[in-house]
Amino acid sequence: MASQLADELLKEILSPPLLVLDELFADTSAVSPFSKATYSAGDVLAVCKRWMRVATPALYQTVIIRSTAQAQALAFALKRNPDFGRYIKKLRIEGAFGTHLGKIAPFSPNITDFCFSLALYADANVNGLVKLLAAIGPERVILTTAPAKLVKNKGHAEVVKTLCTQIPKWTSLRVFHYSSSFCVARGGLRMIECDLYPEIAAALAKSPSLRTVHLWRNSGYGPGPSAAFMELATSTSITDFFLRTPYQLSDAGLQRFIPIAMRSRLRIVDQTATDCTIPEPTLSNPFYTPLSDAAPAIRSAIWSRVISHAVQKSATDMPHYGYTSTWFDLEYFAWTTVKSLLLTSRLFFDLTVPILLEHVAVGTNAVQLPVLRQYLQQFHIAPSTLLSEQISGRTPLHADVVPLVSRFTSLHSATVSASTPILAALGRASGSVLTRLTITSLHRAELDVTAVSQFPHLTTLCFTDPLGVVGISMIEMGFTGSLPPDALSSLRVLEVTHARHFLEKVMVCRMPLLEEIRVQPSMVDPNIDGLPMGFCKKHGQKLRHIRVSSASRDLIEACTRLQSLELSDEYGAPALDPWELGHATLTELKLNWVPKPSRTGSTDEGAWGVFFETFTRTLYPSLREIRLVNSGYELWPATEREIKKSPWPEFAATLAAEGITLLDHSGRAWRPRNSRFTRP
Repeated sequence: MASQLADELLKEILSPPLLVLDELFADTSAVSPFSKATYSAGDVLAVCKRWMRVATPALYQTVIIRSTAQAQALAFALKRNPDFGRYIKKLRIEGAFGTHLGKIAPFSPNITDFCFSLALYADANVNGLVKLLAAIGPERVILTTAPAKLVKNKGHAEVVKTLCTQIPKWTSLRVFHYSSSFCVARGGLRMIECDLYPEIAAALAKSPSLRTVHLWRNSGYGPGPSAAFMELATSTSITDFFLRTPYQLSDAGLQRFIPIAMRSRLRIVDQTATDCTIPEPTLSNPFYTPLSDAAPAIRSAIWSRVISHAVQKSATDMPHYGYTSTWFDLEYFAWTTVKSLLLTSRLFFDLTVPILLEHVAVGTNAVQLPVLRQYLQQFHIAPSTLLSEQISGRTPLHADVVPLVSRFTSLHSATVSASTPILAALGRASGSVLTRLTITSLHRAELDVTAVSQFPHLTTLCFTDPLGVVGISMIEMGFTGSLPPDALSSLRVLEVTHARHFLEKVMVCRMPLLEEIRVQPSMVDPNIDGLPMGFCKKHGQKLRHIRVSSASRDLIEACTRLQSLELSDEYGAPALDPWELGHATLTELKLNWVPKPSRTGSTDEGAWGVFFETFTRTLYPSLREIRLVNSGYELWPATEREIKKSPWPEFAATLAAEGITLLDHSGRAWRPRNSRFTRP
């Protein structure tokens, strides 16, 4: 079928995966967006010779060079096929890459956009980059990926000098972008490249063709405008200065940091405004009422459906931490939207409240409880309407709480404080239908665990004791009573945080359907994995998903059907003892990872290497991936220089040889790069 398509049509089909978005090409942040690429655009050309012939112009239109091997390959390709160089419009260079860049320039006369980095270290050969700068005549120049620390060496100085020499000679230059990332200068001061190299600003001021300069401003420092800003302000050819700042720049800030000659040409973008006002929407008829000609019942039904979607909390919204006390559950609803709708009109108020009453909350604010009771009566809410309730662990046992809970007869989910009367009332009312129960304790009263046996259809049980994190017996919560062996017969997921004694009470149940357990022990828990003695022996054969602090050999051996294991408190390479015997069914392993404070000091790279060598296909026939889940740190190196120093690509290769993929916190695997170019 594809062979019957005309070349023009095939070109349009193949171009999208080959073309690079300008916002990516011109990205000026500290980490290149191309360091996280998961595929190579050139793979499209490897399908067949016709695809290569048709798609080659699109491939060469934007060229990204991130390694010496890529620079060498491009130089070789242009030498063999000089016509390819005419296709190059945009060129991004993320390093120096030896003499190969100088060989590219003679074959690329049509470069209009040039992006490169001044992160040039002492071991870099800049001869090719210097020749390239002297040979091209771009319309737009972009500085990107500034070095994390101030760089001073002979090669770097030569490139800066060449750039300053060429800027006035580039007769087509119209736009110049400074890098948006910071360098740490002497004394720990974070500075932008614009201020670090005022000689570049002086060269820009001398350019007769330059019209636009994009600047980046960090937090204010210094008594007045920087030397670079003063130089740029002297230019009469520059018509626009686009200043990007994440900070609110007041009139006083403008007068302090912006030269007078620059202010009339200044355009501030991406500023976080703290005092801006949202303009009121203008209507052609201010008395217009939507759905005014519809029957009241139909109008209410339509608006109710719209409001039910509007008040739902988005998956991207920040979690609620309990700073706002309301009678509805903020885990389900967006507070800002709800507040606006309740204040819009009486109609919206009457339609919004019943929706909010599907998920109610009882917090520490004593005023909210009477409000909740009033709305339940005022809107004639049937007990079957309520789907979930949340009773704060900080809420003291109020006389009205238990009667209120007794009214909720069809709850599917509940979050309650660790109170025996509340649990008992919840069990009598919704015990036959409740499927998810979360118990939170912030009081030291004893809890009779017998009340938990009233929930035969419970599939998820969570118990959290925030004060139990320190594990001091004088403040640990006490538990009385016991659970019968046949309790929790439908339980599938058990999560216990800082409450070992509660887990000891629960483990006596058979729990035939239990398949997942998540345990976060206290700091002084005697067991390495946080599980009570005998738990793995009794329930290990049922478990498929486990999250514990650390692994033990008893856990690995007892859980014969284990599929995924997450270790939450392992900050270095785990001890080898639990892993040496292997596991037949484990498919996913999640580990925490925090790099050493100093990359130049002692590291645990050797320990990680030995640990990864343990995972062979013989010992772990089902293991498919190992994921390092700490999102605060980047696992994979981003530049050629970092790749040479990082052991993680080698670790990934070691595991890949055994059919195991090493992933970072975002689920991204390492994509191997060619370290050297081999001529075909």
